[in-house]
Amino acid sequence: MENRAHLKLDNILVATDFSSASKMALLYALSIAHRHGSKLFMAHVSSSRSGLRGRVQSSLPVLTVRAPA
Repeated sequence: MENRAHLKLDNILVATDFSSASKMALLYALSIAHRHGSKLFMAHVSSSRSGLRGRVQSSLPVLTVRAPA
């Protein structure tokens, strides 16, 4: 018999660059969040053309996904 540890995911962070690959990552993270009733956070980091400094877009809302009953 397998002995599996229970995994508890309260928060999931998904980084995005708005590409099709990051869209797939978001869909995958949504399925995990749904399974665990986790809060899902998204972050998009951009940098200036000079490459001096990146900044995090913090205006994205938090999505709470409820686990199925």
